Amino acid sequence: MHSVNPPPEPPTRDGDQVGRTPPKFGLNGFLITPIPKVAARRTIRQIAAQADREGNDGCAHSQAEFVTTHA
Repeated sequence: MHSVNPPPEPPTRDGDQVGRTPPKFGLNGFLITPIPKVAARRTIRQIAAQADREGNDGCAHSQAEFVTTHA
C-alpha cells in the first residue's frame, strides 16, 4: 500500500519536554478463520458479547475526536 502523503517529520523535542503526556496506543485485531459463514458470525457475536464496553466507547470517542481535530 502506498501513501499519497509524505511521512511526517520527526519531532524536534519529546512531548514531556513541552508539558505533554505521552499518547496511549492500543491495537486489537481478530482473524476469524472458520470456513462456514455461520460459524464465523457466531464467533464474532461471542467476541462482541464479551467486549469491554467502556474501552470500546473510549476508543470510539478518541477516534471521533481525532477525526474532528484533524479534519
